[in-house]
Amino acid sequence: MQLSAGYYSALGVTNGGLMYGWGQNTLGWLGNDTTTNTITPTQVVTDGALKGVALTKVAIRYQHTLALSEDGRVFAWGQNQHGQLGDGTTTNSAVPVEVKRGQIPVGVKLIDIGAGANWSAALGDDGQVYVWGLN
Repeated sequence: MQLSAGYYSALGVTNGGLMYGWGQNTLGWLGNDTTTNTITPTQVVTDGALKGVALTKVAIRYQHTLALSEDGRVFAWGQNQHGQLGDGTTTNSAVPVEVKRGQIPVGVKLIDIGAGANWSAALGDDGQVYVWGLN
């Protein structure tokens, strides 16, 4: 289990790899395919990009969220004005999208994540930090 709190909301990962969020959701950073605020935990959408994926970590900062899967992939949702979702667009998303590997070398497994106000980062098992979003 793991928990992360942002400015306006919080998300947690269960032992079973599911994620739940609550709080403000203006730009969809709870990942439940809405922009509706909620005071009770609501499950992050598990179809689409997260179909069959077990999550281990969550990071939320301001208006976007990152999740790390057991197999070392990163998923993101919420505000994407500066490309902080890492999907190659600047389109906001209220559902998880998979972060593109970009400059991350083949064979490198991502082992940790961090979210800033307008940027995202992942730590690789090669000891390198990979960053995207506002530069």
